[in-house]
Amino acid sequence: MTRRLTRRMALQAAAFVYFGWTYSLLPIAAETRLARGPYLQALLDTSVEVVWLTDVPSTGAVRWHEEGGQDAVEAESTPGAVHRVKLTGLKPGVVHGYQVLDGDRALTDETFRFRTSPAIGTGEIHVAVAGDSGDGSDEELAVAALIRGLEPDIFVHTGDYDYAHDLDRSVFGPYRDVISRACFYPSRGNHDFWVQWREVFFPPNAPETADAMYYSFDWGSAHFAALDTNFDGIAGGDELRWLEADLDKAKAAGTKWLILFFHEPPYTVGGYSLFLRVAHEVIPPIADRFGVDLVLSGHDHNYQRSHPTRGEVVHDAWQSPAFVSPRGTIYLVSGGGGRQLYGEVDSSDHRFTRLFIGEHHALELVITAAEIKVRALSPAMVVLDEFTITKDRPRPPYEFIRGDADLTGALNLSDSVHILGQLFQGAAPECPFAGSVVSDADGSGKVEITDAIYLLRYLFLGGPPPPAPFPECEKMPDADEAWCGRGCLR
Repeated sequence: MTRRLTRRMALQAAAFVYFGWTYSLLPIAAETRLARGPYLQALLDTSVEVVWLTDVPSTGAVRWHEEGGQDAVEAESTPGAVHRVKLTGLKPGVVHGYQVLDGDRALTDETFRFRTSPAIGTGEIHVAVAGDSGDGSDEELAVAALIRGLEPDIFVHTGDYDYAHDLDRSVFGPYRDVISRACFYPSRGNHDFWVQWREVFFPPNAPETADAMYYSFDWGSAHFAALDTNFDGIAGGDELRWLEADLDKAKAAGTKWLILFFHEPPYTVGGYSLFLRVAHEVIPPIADRFGVDLVLSGHDHNYQRSHPTRGEVVHDAWQSPAFVSPRGTIYLVSGGGGRQLYGEVDSSDHRFTRLFIGEHHALELVITAAEIKVRALSPAMVVLDEFTITKDRPRPPYEFIRGDADLTGALNLSDSVHILGQLFQGAAPECPFAGSVVSDADGSGKVEITDAIYLLRYLFLGGPPPPAPFPECEKMPDADEAWCGRGCLR
């Protein structure tokens, strides 16, 4: 006679006599298994929280070491199925290895590695960004593989991480190899409402009483603030007041770069451009006031880059792709993390948008005290877009060639056509400065039909050339280049 014991049976012993023999039902210990994770939360310069779930309650621990150093163990005091172990006293900018344990038994053979933030205000950091991903699709898995290959320090998510109402399918499965090594910093999208985020995510500096998911942290030379655009509070309540106080504090501390991330985009020419956007009303004034450098959002399933924008006016767009002390914030939409893509809407307000690309992608940000480098990458590692921002340097002056009305960097027949379109068809110049000065081909001080004729005579009849600045690009330090999307040789 035999009896089958399941692995979840409690420890027990029994004895009975059968045909004169005594048999003992010996206990079979239940071997604890990893149910989720491990994943990193609140990874900063000197601390991190390691989180994992087990299939049965156990007393967990983390065995960790600085790379090349001796092992140390940080253990829980009480058993449970949800494990959170905080490591403190870590050294900034150092690679650490770790394993999660059940007692003294490692739950995985693999030793995971992470890097703490460099000392605040210093060093180089690598950030991956994606959004609108969470359904476990092949496309999400491809983007997750891309992010894993980038080996980021932190992974910022712009929301809609769980369409499936199954975090293991949408987040902890696809990103397991990412978030065990890079801290996962999510924002909440409109498809993430069901998630009891305080039971799953443990970010730093989050208000204890707020329902909305907002928080902030410093990494290297950058200050990041995550917002929740799904709550009315962003339009004038506690969340907005928190953000203003948070950015005030970061500015007072001399933080070099300010980056906001959340779900709903302030500027978009995708499908959501047709709907009223709270973020558009609230975020740009805050970004203008505090000099925010980058705003990252999702919601529209595509990639978009705005011109530098301040006060609802485009500035320094002509510098693209190498921005030097731009007088505005650059807004990025990164919603190509795996879901079905959305197209561009022709009737949208395109004045603020430099680039629209309808492809799955992730962003790579490389940030130092001197520069932000941004690349948008497809899963095949095709560079869809790239640009840089530097600041605390003199802005380059705007340059132009007289008569180059369409701002192509050279004179041709299209410049005369452009001038005639301005005069007789109501065509708006690409920027007001170009319309009033650059199109003044004969240097008379005003734009009129004679400028178009003057260019045609020069181009085709050997007439006199336009006066300076010509034939080389020349600088105009006092030029009002607002709305100018291009400059000479750009």
